[in-house]
Amino acid sequence: MPPRPARVQLPRWLSKAGDARPTLSFEFQRRISAKTLVLIQADTSPSERGRHARVKRVAITVNDARKPFEAELAPDPARPTRISFPKRMRLRRLSIRVLDFEPGSEFEQEVGFAEVGLLD
Repeated sequence: MPPRPARVQLPRWLSKAGDARPTLSFEFQRRISAKTLVLIQADTSPSERGRHARVKRVAITVNDARKPFEAELAPDPARPTRISFPKRMRLRRLSIRVLDFEPGSEFEQEVGFAEVGLLD
């Protein structure tokens, strides 16, 4: 079965406070063809901004890759971060591990994303 072209939006995710390796993982029923990963920080509205920790850097693992690749997130948490894969990928599994973050004002160690998207 050919992979579906990506235009996938995945829901909000927040880690637990004190999670030493906050990781968000997905397993898709069918392969998804994608060229770009879009990450939107947890606190996007002006009234929420800065409450949760701001993700600065992530490690992304596609399928069963032995070595993840790292990416920096946009310094402005209100702006989506677009991360291009090295080539068009046929995703069955996707893992996003937070490597570095800036503590939040209310939830110092809880990191997360309001939205995760895949684009072809």
